[in-house]
Amino acid sequence: MNRFANAQSVSDIIDQLAADAVVGDRAGIEQRQQIAAEAKERLVELGMANFS
Repeated sequence: MNRFANAQSVSDIIDQLAADAVVGDRAGIEQRQQIAAEAKERLVELGMANFS
């Protein structure tokens, strides 16, 4: 499940990213890429971004 599935705004996604910052600091590159992909996916679902 996308960790950002409940986000309703960019602010919600930023808040979640901040909460995960410590984990991200310790994460490997694969986990960081997965987190970024999930955030981008949710932003697209919310119609707030268009990533190609």
